[in-house]
Amino acid sequence: MEMQPIVDRLQSEYEEQVGFVQANADDGGAGQAAFRGLNLPGHPSILILLPDGAEVYRGFGILEEDVLRAALNMAVGAAASPTP
Repeated sequence: MEMQPIVDRLQSEYEEQVGFVQANADDGGAGQAAFRGLNLPGHPSILILLPDGAEVYRGFGILEEDVLRAALNMAVGAAASPTP
């Protein structure tokens, strides 16, 4: 099972509500720096952040689509109703 088809489906479904950024931990440049800066172990890693930078989900390895969908729904809901 590969993560890319799952990520592609979710990106297509949520692209109006969520920005998706994909990075390569092995590119020797910006992607590698991002993985190090975010303390991610490598591919595949999924990190979901709110617009204010708060982390709402961190996952590693092959993940189930329904788990990622639930995390995206939580992030979309949290971003839509900010706390005072």
